[in-house]
Amino acid sequence: MWHIITLLFILSFTIHAEELFTDPHTFHLGHKTFMEEYCKSIKAEKQLCEKKKLRFLDYKSDDLPAFLAKVGEHITPILSKYNKQKMKRSVLSNIKDFEGDVSGEWYNALSVDLFSKTSATYTLSETSSGYTGGAHGYYGITFSNYDTRTQKKLTLDDLLLPDYNQTLQHIAFTHYKEARGLKPTQTLLDDGWFNNKFELAENFAVTDRGLYFLYNQYEVKSYADGITTFMLPYSKIRSLIDPKGALGFALGKNRKIHASFYEAEKLSIIFDAKVNADKTLTVTAKMTNLTYSNARGWLSLSFPQMQYKKAILKMQKKGFTHLQAYPKGSSIYNIKQKKALPANYLLVEAEKKKWHYNDACTLTLTISLPANSSECIIDIRGSLKAEGKNITLPEEYEGVKGQQNFTNYRVFVGI
Repeated sequence: MWHIITLLFILSFTIHAEELFTDPHTFHLGHKTFMEEYCKSIKAEKQLCEKKKLRFLDYKSDDLPAFLAKVGEHITPILSKYNKQKMKRSVLSNIKDFEGDVSGEWYNALSVDLFSKTSATYTLSETSSGYTGGAHGYYGITFSNYDTRTQKKLTLDDLLLPDYNQTLQHIAFTHYKEARGLKPTQTLLDDGWFNNKFELAENFAVTDRGLYFLYNQYEVKSYADGITTFMLPYSKIRSLIDPKGALGFALGKNRKIHASFYEAEKLSIIFDAKVNADKTLTVTAKMTNLTYSNARGWLSLSFPQMQYKKAILKMQKKGFTHLQAYPKGSSIYNIKQKKALPANYLLVEAEKKKWHYNDACTLTLTISLPANSSECIIDIRGSLKAEGKNITLPEEYEGVKGQQNFTNYRVFVGI
């Protein structure tokens, strides 16, 4: 029974919707996995079992990309620590410390992976999870950023100009509230924080789109709220980036972004946006059904800064059955009110009937850029319905609430 509970706990954190910052098929990375387990009976029908698991990049592989040539220097200490921890010794020690009043299945897992890659940097993630008694388990992610040329571990001091702290803190706080859908008058308490004092997470990853900040459980919110993340686009902090540092690539004029959202064996959305020479924006979103055959699905893009249909210069669909634009004032369904209400801003929704497994459908829009703004905000949502089940990206606890009270991924495109 404990084995099932522990396994369900681990799965609940590892199989979920997520944003991908590398294509797992691009680098053909190999992994190695070590595992050890020991159980000791204490009384009749009572025992303590402890299991450990380590999964890491195969740093000795012949196929290892050149930029990861020294990744072994990061993994070797982790592997050494893993080998020193013996399950038998740990189990016997815990039984002694608890005077035999302990049982169940304890679990500790650590996975070291390539999280993101840019033209000048790469980021490793260490994902730990497990259960060691008590009311619940634990889960956490730690990032390490490296310069692909020098292999030096990077901090914000290496990436940004001197005296950036106060300005970065202000920009990040303002953007965090906008990214989470908070109104200017709302406080962080409305987003579940322990207090209304914004602290920038020390844990961050360098990505092509921006700096991805992550707060682990208990850092700013309760255990039940899980991990909190937000993307700070480079367009927001251009004045702070050191042009001679590893983020120099972010100062280029190639204004386009790529985002990939994925839920294992269920649903994926690939999003691309490019600012054109004529000051228009071309947006492409491709959604793939990774689960049920003969499903019904919807892909929606919302534009909180836009109201009217004339902002859309061109709409194209491939594979979708139906495509419709809903300007401000249109009747759209609100899940919280459970009825149709007038739209507050522009919504574009594509629908596919009889959506078969592994089929992809694409929506392409060319739109006018919002006036008097340095960025275009786009909310993205996908959903499938089949066999009485609903699958959504993002999941209910992620993203930002949109005008229909569904959750959306919010993307900021710098203009």
